[in-house]
Amino acid sequence: MRRSAPLALLLALLVAPSLVSAQSGRTAFEVGLEHAQHERWEEADDAFRRAYLQSHNPAALYNRGLAQLELGRPDDAVQTLTRLADDEAAPEALRAAARAAVGGAEARRSELRVDGLPPAVHTIEVDGHARVDDLRRPLVLDVPAGLHRVRVSVADGLALRWTGHTRPGQARAIALEPVRPRRFHNETLAWILSGVATAATILVVAGIAFIASELSAPPPSGATMIRF
Repeated sequence: MRRSAPLALLLALLVAPSLVSAQSGRTAFEVGLEHAQHERWEEADDAFRRAYLQSHNPAALYNRGLAQLELGRPDDAVQTLTRLADDEAAPEALRAAARAAVGGAEARRSELRVDGLPPAVHTIEVDGHARVDDLRRPLVLDVPAGLHRVRVSVADGLALRWTGHTRPGQARAIALEPVRPRRFHNETLAWILSGVATAATILVVAGIAFIASELSAPPPSGATMIRF
């Protein structure tokens, strides 16, 4: 899911390298910024997590919260940004930005309640990003308001999916539908096989005709016949 550019712009404005004290944290921080600039949000989230652990740089915490918002994980983003907003040692401007981001995320939050799932599933994806199954049923997925695609794989290779919109503050119950595998129709397969057989026949006939013409042709002028 893709949103407007302001979050990405904030990433660029609030990541001055001078804020990063530890060299190890600086490296992870710069890696996170590189990923964010190319909208690789999962990699950015992990890089900023490592940057904060290594340097305790509050800008890394802020950027991680923005990456989590881009990943459609408002719950995680609110926790991350609230942690920064409550950090009295962080610059006040950064704390204020975190509070504003929390307010925006809260205003846009919505829920998807997935009914009818078995006790355990193999994978859960929302908008192409993996989610953790907390094993509670119905499964509740926190998402920002907007268009979403949910895909769940269960036993025996069966896949289920849903696509739809949510509104801010909405808790929407959804039912997943089976993903129908694509199969060749018998007519299509027969047509392909017939085409292959026809092409093979043409090649064989052409080859025989070529060999026959070569065998029956007179020797070139001036050529000496080899006799045994």
